[in-house]
Amino acid sequence: LHPRLRPQILPRLPLSLRHPFRSYRLPAERNLKRGWCHYAAAKAVATLRTRIEQRDAALFAGRERELAGFERLLTSSSWNQPSVVFLHGPGGIGKSTLAREMVRRARAAGMSIHWPVPDALDDALADARRDARPLVVLDDYERIAAVGRYLREGVLPSLPDRALVVVAGRRVPERGWFEGGWEALTTDIELGELSDDEALAL
Repeated sequence: LHPRLRPQILPRLPLSLRHPFRSYRLPAERNLKRGWCHYAAAKAVATLRTRIEQRDAALFAGRERELAGFERLLTSSSWNQPSVVFLHGPGGIGKSTLAREMVRRARAAGMSIHWPVPDALDDALADARRDARPLVVLDDYERIAAVGRYLREGVLPSLPDRALVVVAGRRVPERGWFEGGWEALTTDIELGELSDDEALAL
């Protein structure tokens, strides 16, 4: 708009057209929109998943020794620390429960979390390869134990060097995880029964 014509034309235009990059709203309208945004955000957070995860975290107890070792992995910057943690023990001993607590602590430490289902490993780990420090959880390892060699040779080596992998299964990890260089990257944790004090804490 030519400067000479502005005094004649601008007063006749609606406010929103006088300054195209400025939005004019009444105070009540602004407050209403702000309130709606807060309501929408609250709705987005208050899901059943959130409630389940909060309940799961509140009920967790015990495994202090195992978690102390895991915390050292989270805070250490040593190049020769383990990158693969095997949790093994009989069914119902608490492997998945411990893995979920490890996830919560890794997330608090700033790691990205990837918990793929066994049938979609490659697709699920594509995102992990792009993250600087991912935590990958492979639960029910016995379902994919047949492709353990493929994991060691074709999948896990492409993860970032600061990645952590938690593998949970009922059986002791096969020999391949402790040879060919993997012995320097793998540690195993055998889960037993909770102590009396830990059981009481539940």
